Amino acid sequence: MLNAGYGMGTRFLQRLLSQQRAAVQRADLHRRIMQLPSTDTRRMAWLSHCKISRACLSSWPTRAHAFDDHAFSEMLTQYLGRQSHMVRHLAGKYIPCSNGRNTTCCEFGFELSSATLPVATFTQPHDEVSQVLYMELMGAVTSVRVEPSHLFSGVVPPALMAPAQDRRQPAIVPDAAVTVSIPAVQTARHIRQNTVPQPLRMQLFDTKIVHSLDAYQNSARAREDQCGAVAARARKVQSEYNAHAREMDARIAAAQNTPLATAVQSHLQTLGPIRAAVVGHFGECSPDIHHLARAAAESLAAVRWRAMGSRSEAEARSYFMNVVRKELSIGIWTAIARHRRNRLDFVGIQRADVQRMRDQNQRGFGMGGRVRGRRGPIVAPGPRVAPPGWARPSDLRAFAAYQAPGVAVGA
Repeated sequence: MLNAGYGMGTRFLQRLLSQQRAAVQRADLHRRIMQLPSTDTRRMAWLSHCKISRACLSSWPTRAHAFDDHAFSEMLTQYLGRQSHMVRHLAGKYIPCSNGRNTTCCEFGFELSSATLPVATFTQPHDEVSQVLYMELMGAVTSVRVEPSHLFSGVVPPALMAPAQDRRQPAIVPDAAVTVSIPAVQTARHIRQNTVPQPLRMQLFDTKIVHSLDAYQNSARAREDQCGAVAARARKVQSEYNAHAREMDARIAAAQNTPLATAVQSHLQTLGPIRAAVVGHFGECSPDIHHLARAAAESLAAVRWRAMGSRSEAEARSYFMNVVRKELSIGIWTAIARHRRNRLDFVGIQRADVQRMRDQNQRGFGMGGRVRGRRGPIVAPGPRVAPPGWARPSDLRAFAAYQAPGVAVGA
């Protein structure tokens, strides 16, 4: 601090001095945090901070974008890498995973968020993040097509394009097609992100959410780089789509009795790279989400800066960047908190009880068929014997307590 201000001019000197002092203090804090073991959640949270993840902390709530008390407490404890406000009192209790593993709940909520439950799925947070990112944000400034299955209708037979039992769309179909001008894809480690946008064209996006603790531990990039976990997950998206294309070509070749088929792989290459919109456990976002946020802010500023009374387009762009980051941050954190809250009632319930309620709910809807995610007999179809939605997750604890003799419902 002795040389603070050395070599600086007199213009905005106080601001430059404050920035220099803050940079020195941050560097000292970063050095101390990086000395913590890589398994410490405080270090994971520090390395996961980004401009979008922290935007809601420094923004005033509004009528359209606000947290309730439980969601804000959960967001704050998770952002700081501390014990989850919702889950810490359930630490050590059994989680009824549908894959048969014996999983216990941890105080930070990793196990509960990533558990494969017989009833609750990962679809809801995925759809909520996609809704905020594509429809609410990008849909207001450009053309957006959600789940554009028409892109592959000319090369993939209709029988293969039909959604599988556990998916709404085939794995080859991205989550959205957005017409936008953003920088080129850069997923390699230690590469500086390009800020020069490409010409306006259709970009394909796939949304991913990182829930598990292993994603922050299984590579040096996840353990040491800023937002390394979401960057490592984003790097895998293109290879996953290439693998889906090869699998679909193999199925086409088998159906047509031909030795080799490459139509899907070739068509996928013509569509360009698949952009990865990845959200992490600590609310951090992959570079492509930041690119979309900047593109949306620039589009809004170019159209509205005169009408809103700004002195320049750059001034309006700065305002809209704050607004866009705030809306994205609140939408992402709300989806993460709601995903965990919907799973709280499963903790401590035996898997057999959850599966029995699911079977009864399946029969109550008269749907029939094998319950998704279960290996067992096929449920026979029949008439409805219960109103829709009667077997909610909130009924699980009361259901288990009712079957246990001598135990009160609220225990």
